[in-house]
Amino acid sequence: MILYNYSGLKKRDNKIYSVAGTKVSTTGISTSFLTVIGPSFLVWALLFIGITVAVGKGSVYIPLSPNFNLIYTIISLFGGIGVGCIFWYVKIETYRLYEYLIAYFKPKKTYHNLNTRNKEFKLYNIKTDGFISNDF
Repeated sequence: MILYNYSGLKKRDNKIYSVAGTKVSTTGISTSFLTVIGPSFLVWALLFIGITVAVGKGSVYIPLSPNFNLIYTIISLFGGIGVGCIFWYVKIETYRLYEYLIAYFKPKKTYHNLNTRNKEFKLYNIKTDGFISNDF
C-alpha cells in the first residue's frame, strides 16, 4: 500500500505570471493577494464615487465631461489599491490585517457548562487539515 500526501500542493499559493501573453512579473502575483486587493479596491472606489455623486460632483469621472478632473480618478484608483496593500502588508501578531479583522469579527462560541468530568464526548463535523490519496 502506498500513501501519497498532496497537502503541500493543495495549500500551495497559486500565482499569475502572464496575462494574455504579456509577462506580469518573473516571480508572479499571488492570487490570494489579488483576492484581498480586488474587493478592497472596489469598496474604496465605489465609496469614493458615491461620496462625490452625493456632493454633486459625479461628473468629474467622465472623461468627455467639462467637469472632468484627473485627480479624483487617481485618488479613487490608487487609494483603493493602497487600502488593499495595507490589508495585505500590515501585520498584527504575525497575522495579516485582513486575517486579524476576519478573526476578530467572527462570532465566538461560548461554552456554558464546563463541568465535564464524568461525561462522554462525541465529536461531529471533524475536518482534517490534509488531503491524502490511497492507492493500492
